[in-house]
Amino acid sequence: MVEPDERVLEEATARRRKLRPGELVELVERHGSRDRPGVARDVIETHAAALNERLRGQFDAGTVRDAIDERLTESETWVDENALYAVGDRVSVYPARWHETLGGSTDLPAYVEFLREATAFREDVDSGGRGRGVPKDALLDAVSVIGRVERRAAKARLDELRKEGVVAEDADQHPESRVRLT
Repeated sequence: MVEPDERVLEEATARRRKLRPGELVELVERHGSRDRPGVARDVIETHAAALNERLRGQFDAGTVRDAIDERLTESETWVDENALYAVGDRVSVYPARWHETLGGSTDLPAYVEFLREATAFREDVDSGGRGRGVPKDALLDAVSVIGRVERRAAKARLDELRKEGVVAEDADQHPESRVRLT
């Protein structure tokens, strides 16, 4: 049996009732095994049960199981932010094609270009917020999950690239800051 990762439980506990099942999947995937894309269902369910125990029943572990069943798709392309993707026998918050194309890469400009060109993702990238480009949070999430890089390290690298003039970023304080190649 897999032991729950304390980092996942701490982040999930901080969000409490605001935590959506897909976000729990992302946390487990971000902090989980780095040997291959996605995460096994039983590992997700173990974390959901541990979170329910930690929050004394305030988190319904069954909703995670149901969400996986309802949202799981075998689509190779982006469906929407609520979808969960089958990556072999595992579950991911990103399609298998994204893992195949970017898996293990830490090249942030490549992520910006890929996310920018992902046809189904383009509407989401170009709508709302100020300016054009890839939402900074979406970029950092993708790099941390697919590239298997700690989010802080990805953010530090993004700051370096901005200072070097490789990328431009909307005002960092903007809640929907966007990143684009220069």
